[in-house]
Amino acid sequence: MNRVKQLSVWLSRIRKCRGFGVQSPFAYRFIRYVINEHYPYYAYDELAASVPDISRTERKLCRFYFRIANDTQAAVWINITETRSLLMEQAVCQYVDKGCGKTKVLSISPGENAASGLDDAFDASPVQVVRLVLDGNFQQSYQYILNKVGEKTILVLEGIRMNGETKKFWKAVVDDKRTGVTFDLYDCGIVFFDKKRTKQHYVVNF
Repeated sequence: MNRVKQLSVWLSRIRKCRGFGVQSPFAYRFIRYVINEHYPYYAYDELAASVPDISRTERKLCRFYFRIANDTQAAVWINITETRSLLMEQAVCQYVDKGCGKTKVLSISPGENAASGLDDAFDASPVQVVRLVLDGNFQQSYQYILNKVGEKTILVLEGIRMNGETKKFWKAVVDDKRTGVTFDLYDCGIVFFDKKRTKQHYVVNF
């Protein structure tokens, strides 16, 4: 996304910053201290030097993934993508590893190939984060993920506004009775599955 478009999106969501007006303590904490945390983490400079060639938007996403990993201390983080650049995938792995050194990062191909890899990951540990890039045969992967998730699973959907298909898909995910609290960050969507929390959707200026 170019700088003019980024500014336009930011201005359109200016009232959705840092949890203002959010009543849920869970949602407020996640927005304030994970999505929009501005603390200059110790590893940011080191990571910027080790992966210098990703775009501004990719860097922003990677830093967000660092914060999710740091906050959740997830046992396993799964990346599912077909067409994302190898450089971006390497960057995600490095940022997640720096966010939580004990997190095991797995990369799985989408569609039918995702089944066995997801089976192994979910059977071996309480998976907490699954990142699904909305490319290739992502819808098949999503349906399979829904059959495996638990209340501690966090699903990151990257590219929710990539095209008309992904926009329609994201709306369906938000409305799906099988999903819980959802967050729209424009560049990605976040889905929780803990049904003890009231299902609600938040648009956030990320």
